[in-house]
Amino acid sequence: GFDHHEYNCNIIVFDAGWSKTNISIYNSKNGILSLINSVTNDELTGHKIVQLLTQHCAQEFYKKYKLDCNESKKSLGRLIKECEVAMRTLSTLSEVTIDVDSLHEGVDFSTRVSRARFEDLLNKPFQSLLSNINQLLVNSNFTAN
Repeated sequence: GFDHHEYNCNIIVFDAGWSKTNISIYNSKNGILSLINSVTNDELTGHKIVQLLTQHCAQEFYKKYKLDCNESKKSLGRLIKECEVAMRTLSTLSEVTIDVDSLHEGVDFSTRVSRARFEDLLNKPFQSLLSNINQLLVNSNFTAN
């Protein structure tokens, strides 16, 4: 927990969820937290991350086999499930292999995704998040150093 009664400071809190990310600035004075300001971002969420990784894998599958797995809800569902696992794995490992047996029309799919590639896929939503943070700081009368 937060137990720093003697410190007076400002704290930025990120609450990254499945459908939204809340970014809040709190002031801590004599052990009491007071909300200064907050903003919600829907560009970098768990759902969007899985969606971007799934789109990347679907494009890889199409490049390799000229088959569109987006045509089948069942195929897409299996791919989404594996991408959810891959997202969690990439938070601790530098690379993950995504394997889906008989992804679409009986064709197996396997691809490796590095953390660097994963981060590249997230660049645009991450830039949106940084923009939200900067605006939050400006709206809260903080200056960036």
